[in-house]
Amino acid sequence: MKNIFKGCLMALILAGFLAGCGGGEEGGFIPDPNDNTAPTVQSTIPANNAADVMNNRKIIAIFNEPMRSSTITAAGTFTLTGPGGAIAGDVTYNVINHIAIFTPSLPLAAGLHTATITTAAKDMSNNALAAAKTWSFTVGAAADITNPEVITILPADTATGVPGNTDINVTFSEVMDPETITVTTFTLETSAGPIPIVGIVTYDGTTATFNPSIDLLPGIEYIARVTIGVADLAGNTMLIEREWSFTTN
Repeated sequence: MKNIFKGCLMALILAGFLAGCGGGEEGGFIPDPNDNTAPTVQSTIPANNAADVMNNRKIIAIFNEPMRSSTITAAGTFTLTGPGGAIAGDVTYNVINHIAIFTPSLPLAAGLHTATITTAAKDMSNNALAAAKTWSFTVGAAADITNPEVITILPADTATGVPGNTDINVTFSEVMDPETITVTTFTLETSAGPIPIVGIVTYDGTTATFNPSIDLLPGIEYIARVTIGVADLAGNTMLIEREWSFTTN
């Protein structure tokens, strides 16, 4: 993935957000005029038919491609119903990771819930979902109060001879809120000074990846850091910041 995030994208990351370059489309994504393929929801959290879901977690839908954030709303696109009927909540869309997030206004009641993504959801070329995506899960009585933690890191702490085109990967103990996995909570800098390395952070499953915009310099010690600003789907943050170092080839 090296060398593909140059030019305007580098400037955007320095600014801390992706809002397009020079009046371009949102997130820097430019519609393909030849794209007439309907997008799909490739996975959800909770999964369909999941049982004993914690009652204070957010609901997530992951698309197979970038979507227009203006079409991902609580009013007509991403809805949730429970034992008492429609459930109020806020919907946000993470353009980098193609993830729609439903945050219930209150803890969910125990029982069967059904989430729906309607055909109002459209990709960057204005193609709508071919059919509504619906999935159901059962909420239990318990709340998620467990703090997440980092369980694996790559490159390893104090590793040497690391190639300059290496991505930095962190795997968490549970599914995290992608809105909290950003260039401000997952950072990279040299040991010589606190100047952050420009890059882009993505999140998939339980793994966050920091992709430097250019190859790292040789023979330099780098420090990677995940702050306590990262949180799981219930809003529980890490108790301790995780920091480690490695040296390039």
